Amino acid sequence: MQLRRLFLFVFALFFISHIISAEPTAEREWTSSVGSTLTAKAISYEDGKVQLVSTEGKTFTLLLEKLSAADQTFIKEHFKPAPPKVEAYAPPEIDHP
Repeated sequence: MQLRRLFLFVFALFFISHIISAEPTAEREWTSSVGSTLTAKAISYEDGKVQLVSTEGKTFTLLLEKLSAADQTFIKEHFKPAPPKVEAYAPPEIDHP
């Protein structure tokens, strides 16, 4: 039963680490798949959607596939979830009479 709890705990940590986004990117020029550009920071990437905040403060949400191949790679690497840090499990000691 405790092994099951440990598994659920590790799974929850992994899931949460995937949801929690990395820090926003530095402001940079983004290029769309058709060649238009926008200077902005990427603030999140989740479910195939990227949120960009322009230098004017406008927020744009777009599908990752709408960015250039290089920018898609950059987003995937920047927002890659960190592996969860989990301490080794040690079963409790049981005193036998």
